[in-house]
Amino acid sequence: MKPEKGKDKGTKKGDGSLFDLSILDKLGIDIDVNKAIKQILAVADSLNEDTNAIIFNATETDVAFRCYQASDVLRWIPAREAFCPPEGTALLNKADFAPGPTIQVIAIVKDADGKGHKMGPFQVLRHHAYLWTGGMFVEAVRLDDAGEAKAA
Repeated sequence: MKPEKGKDKGTKKGDGSLFDLSILDKLGIDIDVNKAIKQILAVADSLNEDTNAIIFNATETDVAFRCYQASDVLRWIPAREAFCPPEGTALLNKADFAPGPTIQVIAIVKDADGKGHKMGPFQVLRHHAYLWTGGMFVEAVRLDDAGEAKAA
């Protein structure tokens, strides 16, 4: 997967480049944007199928993501769970037989005492990459059918 020609590989300034991550400044999140982008693109390049959503954890906390079916027919049927360390990536997916692009997600964040707190539900789309900010998903990039990165 390659970024569109003539596009910047990353920004936090909202200048219309491939990854518009200006929301991070508004949320007070300070991460190495280039590291996040490189990790997302490396994971996207390694995928053999486009049924996943790629997550970059932009927090300093381990997060578990519970994925559920999300369609008109199947809803809240457990599908998969992914663990994501700080500044790491994870793949979110629902069962292979599940129709539609939407994945329902519950984030489980542990506090200092080790107790897990559920956040959500959230909806993410297959074939998209997101940043987890500790309270929401921020879309970083959409991948087209040819495996090319497109502006979110």
